[in-house]
Parts: sequence; C-alpha cells; structure tokens
Amino acid sequence: MELLKNKKITFNKKRMRTLALILFMGISIVFNSCDDASNALPQGQILAKDVTACPCCGGYLIAINKFTYRFFEADLPAGTTLLDGAVLPMDVELKYEVQNDICNGIDRIAIQQITKK
Repeated sequence: MELLKNKKITFNKKRMRTLALILFMGISIVFNSCDDASNALPQGQILAKDVTACPCCGGYLIAINKFTYRFFEADLPAGTTLLDGAVLPMDVELKYEVQNDICNGIDRIAIQQITKK
C-alpha cells in the first residue's frame, strides 16, 4: 500500500511540472508575439507649405494626432531630401520634439527622424 502512495505522489509532481512548463511556454509565446506599439514611430501628415509672411511663420504644417504643428527645413535632420519635389499632403512617420521656447511658444517641432509612409 505504501508503494502505491509514493507512485501517486511522483505522478502528480511530474504532471505538475509538465503543466507548469506548458503554461510557461504558452505565456512566453503570447508575450513574444505581442506587437510593441511603443517602438512604433508616431504618424503624421505634412499638409502644406506655410506661405504666411510674419517673423514666426513659414515652414511646413504637419498634423500629428489631430494637432497641427509647424517645422522648418532647418528643423529636419541633416541631409534630409524628403521634401525635395514632394507632393503634399504626404503621410510620414517621425520622431520629433516640441520646441516651446521659440517664437513665444508657437507649435513648432524639431524632427529627429522622418520617413515617408
């Protein structure tokens, strides 16, 4: 009788280890297959060139998350040729930083990375 009890305990431990391993592998697969949206670049649309004549006007207007910002060619990464002969509006993906300290806080951005979508 004692021998049967030990076999039952061993069987249950083995079964629990197998279940734990399957559960761990399942959780690992789920987390590895998730799309990490935090690595995705924000999307925007370059709307038009701003031809307004004022000291803080000009540049390009870009819509990002339902808000319109302004940027100048000088605010693009060096060597960017994206706007050369571009047809606007143009969908883009970009990494940017808001520049609140320029022209009394107009909604200007500096672009660190930009690609046509």
